[in-house]
Amino acid sequence: MYKIPKNMQNIVKENKPEIALLCCVLLSVTLLGDKLVADFVATLPPKSLLRASDTVIHGLIAAASWRIVCILSPHLNFSACLPSCLNRSVESTIRQESPSLLSLISFYNMSLAFVVASAVDLDHVIINLYYMIQGHELPHWQRGLFHFVLPPFLFCIVLYLSSIVFKSLSCLKIAIFVFVCVIGHDIRDACHHGLWFQPLGVTPRFPYWLYVLSTMLLPFISGGLGFLAVRANIVYKSSISIV
Repeated sequence: MYKIPKNMQNIVKENKPEIALLCCVLLSVTLLGDKLVADFVATLPPKSLLRASDTVIHGLIAAASWRIVCILSPHLNFSACLPSCLNRSVESTIRQESPSLLSLISFYNMSLAFVVASAVDLDHVIINLYYMIQGHELPHWQRGLFHFVLPPFLFCIVLYLSSIVFKSLSCLKIAIFVFVCVIGHDIRDACHHGLWFQPLGVTPRFPYWLYVLSTMLLPFISGGLGFLAVRANIVYKSSISIV
């Protein structure tokens, strides 16, 4: 049985150095990454692979954000795809405090967040392939289906509510993971194009300060929601106790 502290202050206090480091990384990638895109990537030819730098920045932000979430709410770690020799629950791993296993789980979770957040930009590739097959000139920029905000947002709400109704930790994990990776991706894009809530409409472009603030707060809000759900014994009662 995995035991969690009665309040998040204990978790923050115990992991203060790593959280501070991740916040610095997150802020640096956010600020320096946007400058790279604005001053360098935007000047590249449409077919240049270096344009993928923007997608990499999305992935790095998601990886750092998800790591913060997993520190604040360790029960949200994914561990199902670890090698068979390490096939144990993340709760058991954390309880035994094995540094090597914890590092492997952290790396796995950050890699997963990086891949999912980066995959949102695949719709740009799909659009380009379509135009190439049709023999048309490639568009300068066009938002694809993966950048719709409303479907993943509703998906997260439904899964979060399902985690409460069915006491499912898996639903809770997926809901918060998608929120951090996909909605976090959309928040960064909102600085340039707004949030695409079709068919309801499109929001105005985010002021830069709001984008940076939202990016920095997102992992803490998400981690807090996950912590409170389990802290209140709403989900996964049989495997988690409060100490």
